[in-house]
Amino acid sequence: MKKEIKLYNAFFPVWLIMLSPKILLIVLPANFAIDFLVIFLSSKYLKLTDSSKIAKENVIKTWIFGFIADIVGAIILLHSPIIVNAFGYSSWWMKNIANAIFGNPFSSIYSFIFACACVIISGFLIYLLNYHCNFKYNDLTEKQKKAICLALAVFTAPVLFFLPPSLLYGW
Repeated sequence: MKKEIKLYNAFFPVWLIMLSPKILLIVLPANFAIDFLVIFLSSKYLKLTDSSKIAKENVIKTWIFGFIADIVGAIILLHSPIIVNAFGYSSWWMKNIANAIFGNPFSSIYSFIFACACVIISGFLIYLLNYHCNFKYNDLTEKQKKAICLALAVFTAPVLFFLPPSLLYGW
């Protein structure tokens, strides 16, 4: 008989759930589909004739760069108490930001702003990685590349950083 495991640790950030194999079976194809859709629709919006070709050629790198950017944002969220402790602000940080981030980012204006900053950092990385690495050698104009990369940054930024673990765990 299998024992059901529930995680009720307040310091278990919701985005680490993505590391669970069961969740990855949903997250990986969903992110792939969203990345493809954003590239395809932004290419259509720009009135490019080969939108499906552009999406097919770029979706895998976009997908990988998206995960890299999300992981960087998650590492910043997860390791912020350690970093701040080095500067002597650990008690204020834990009280006003870290506990709220790991519980409910909407419970404190500080934690909400910090979560916003981490989402923006991840979105910015999505833009940079795609612009400088993925779409660098495409036959698109600079304006078209920037538009597609901006659409990717805006529509694929990790807004799950705002999802309170209490919704998942029933706290």
